[in-house]
Amino acid sequence: MRGVIESVGFLLLILSSSSSQTVVESVHGTEGQVSWLECEVEENNFTVVWTRDNQTVDTSTPRIIVQGAMLWFLPAKEEDSGLYTCSESPLSPVVSKMRLSVGREPCPLPSEIRTLQQGTNETLICRQDEVSQIASDRHDSWLRDCKPIDSLTLVNVMPSDAGNYTCVVHFTYEGKSYLASRTVLLNVQNAPPVKPTVIYPLKDTVYVFPDQPANLTCIAFLGDNEESVLETISYWTVNHTFIQKCPGLSKHVTKERKEDGMYYSVNTLSIPEVQQQYFHLPFQCKFVNSMGEDYKDLRLKPLNHHVLYSCTGSLVVLVLVLAALLCCISRGHWCRTRVIRDDACKYLSLPKGEELLEVQVKQNTQVCSQQLAKLEH
Repeated sequence: MRGVIESVGFLLLILSSSSSQTVVESVHGTEGQVSWLECEVEENNFTVVWTRDNQTVDTSTPRIIVQGAMLWFLPAKEEDSGLYTCSESPLSPVVSKMRLSVGREPCPLPSEIRTLQQGTNETLICRQDEVSQIASDRHDSWLRDCKPIDSLTLVNVMPSDAGNYTCVVHFTYEGKSYLASRTVLLNVQNAPPVKPTVIYPLKDTVYVFPDQPANLTCIAFLGDNEESVLETISYWTVNHTFIQKCPGLSKHVTKERKEDGMYYSVNTLSIPEVQQQYFHLPFQCKFVNSMGEDYKDLRLKPLNHHVLYSCTGSLVVLVLVLAALLCCISRGHWCRTRVIRDDACKYLSLPKGEELLEVQVKQNTQVCSQQLAKLEH
């Protein structure tokens, strides 16, 4: 029985000591601006007793006043710094403990720390509702790292948005103008890794020249978390076989890029010589990480030199026609159009080794001459 009593007494001692411990709240203010302390009491219909460093706070002057559970400094001075306690009466136990630190910096130190998720949207809220109890003609302004900012909304939060944000309240009390500032420290937390998404190439067909070198490139979006880059791997397969087992196809390079805070993985497969057999085999680029995988199937198709030359010639003619038109508009000299027309038609004298190309050249030459002749008139 004696042991039980001693145990109960020991537990009561622990509970008593733990209940007597009060968390000390830190409050930061700026000299020359309004600061306040709030006593955490259940009712607000009596006068709270305030002490600073075990001395009763002098509230006989208009600079330091008590209203309900609030202790106001109008304005605060550096000498007001100290450990404050509040209670319902001089004989009542302490209800709250607060350490007020008044500095000379234009912006007070952070009284709150908030963590935002990268990639989200956040609207800044001025958490100084207490000022409305005594203020009139109130309006707010914001500072970031003590520099004015216009927007109160952070769109697509990035690590660069982290910093100290200070809300400055401008208000009037009993005919006098005051300022009250409160700073919150914003931290930005990286977004979780995301599943890779292949965004390039858009089409499944890649045109290449037979018997010539070629590069196949795939690009995957990895999100805004650098961890996605570190754990993402990529590789190529040909006909469902790793390229390491295909002679001459083992060379591929993977690079990471960062644009506008977003990460991308670029994997390029180098083919030293596009052989005929490659036009019948499926190529696949694949990106894998812990969140999932994505891939792109590609097919190679031979590119015809005739088509290339024809398209190139037509494109050059179009460029020269536009140049002639601009020349006529800006200069007004028909002779310049004549020179450009002659140059354009001469350019179309491509190698006449093949009949199909010659026909296309003649057609383009006629069209060129007809269109440019209209410009002369």
